[in-house]
Amino acid sequence: MTNGLKRRVLRSWEKEAVLQQAHASPTSAHFRVAATTKKLKKRFWWPNMFQEIKEFVESCDACQRKNPAVKSQPLHPIKVTGPFDRIGIDIVGRLPKSKRGNQYIIVAVDYFTKWPEARAIEDIKASTVAQFIFEDIIARHGCPKEIQTDRGRSFHNLLIKDLCDRFHIKYIPVSPYHPQANGMVERLNGTICTAIAKFVQHDVRE
Repeated sequence: MTNGLKRRVLRSWEKEAVLQQAHASPTSAHFRVAATTKKLKKRFWWPNMFQEIKEFVESCDACQRKNPAVKSQPLHPIKVTGPFDRIGIDIVGRLPKSKRGNQYIIVAVDYFTKWPEARAIEDIKASTVAQFIFEDIIARHGCPKEIQTDRGRSFHNLLIKDLCDRFHIKYIPVSPYHPQANGMVERLNGTICTAIAKFVQHDVRE
């Protein structure tokens, strides 16, 4: 028991299945050692578990093939005062076309709670982006105070401006000379792309 929570002590023959589920299942997405360890230690314990988790993750074939090199980046904090005050939005792609015809992923992240929203989309038309903003952000979480994007045509257009004006949302286009200002959502994009790549090694259309 730790911090009042009971943890199950695993038998030696149970560890492999638990490690596989915690690291390589679709809901685990091949996260690194620290995230996998944090997830497992909430529910389980066994002798030498931290070293065995580290060895399992570091020997994962998918992670060795797909994990990007870790680079240190200077932090550029953005002041926010509450959940869904400021939303960062970006688009990943073009990706190989899926069986459903999707070639892009539109991603949004709340700068206060770090809550992500993502949707696979066929195109990056302004109407598609507007539908995502309305259905996945406004209808689900309420109107944000600010939406921040790059200056791509998918975002920087009259339709998105009209949508923001209608719901009294301040639209903030990021200068192309300061792309780090939208860094939180760009880092999430990298996490999503890496996770997807590990699960579609044999058929990119999935």
